[in-house]
Amino acid sequence: YNIYINTLIIRATHMCILLLLISFSLFSQNQSEIQLANEYLLKGDKRKALEIFRELAKNDTNVPFIHNNYLNTLLDLNDFSEAHAYLKKLLKRDPENIIYNLDVGFIYVSSGEAAKGDKIFKDLISKYKENVSLIKMLSDYLASKTLGEYSILALNESRKSLENPVLFSFELAMLYRIQGQREKMIEEYLNYANQNSGTIQNAKNMMQILLTKPGELEVLEKILYERIRQFPDADVYSDLLIWVTMQQKNFGASFTQA
Repeated sequence: YNIYINTLIIRATHMCILLLLISFSLFSQNQSEIQLANEYLLKGDKRKALEIFRELAKNDTNVPFIHNNYLNTLLDLNDFSEAHAYLKKLLKRDPENIIYNLDVGFIYVSSGEAAKGDKIFKDLISKYKENVSLIKMLSDYLASKTLGEYSILALNESRKSLENPVLFSFELAMLYRIQGQREKMIEEYLNYANQNSGTIQNAKNMMQILLTKPGELEVLEKILYERIRQFPDADVYSDLLIWVTMQQKNFGASFTQA
């Protein structure tokens, strides 16, 4: 009986090893195909890349490795029907996947159906606005697609819903800068600096790097005077005002403020 059991164990072990070897062989083959498709993309041959991605997408294990390039290739080639079919398949398996749902909205925007994309984005923002990590993921996705207005909307809606007026200050400052909304950008940098004393120097460093356009320091100075008037006990604004006047080489004003 023991010999029989040992024989079964040995056979099962051999079968497991065989299955592992087959799986590894298939994985290596798929990786080679993925690399080939990506090489076609680099050469600008999107049609050949698409043929390979299409075959690879039939196996769910390949999706994490090809998803972005496959979808972007479909959109670049205006193959919106295949893009929708591909996402429909993914969402059937994983309906709560936030990235896949955002992808559907982006397909609509890319195909000129902006109203449908708008509804999807706003529904997702409403759904996830009280989840800080997911709303940040959502915002980052939208920013990466140059949909800055939606990215800003997502963070502001989350801030309102969570009743935290300084949440995402740094992220919003960066987004407002990209959008060219100078005053809002500076307001958010100040919110960021005022959160705790440890962020003041970071804020100074960032503003020194980013406030390089003519007039930006003057706008910051104006906003600081207003904040000092509103919040006379907040030392951070006086500290930053001294720093601003020194950046402008206005040493008389720096001495007066000190």
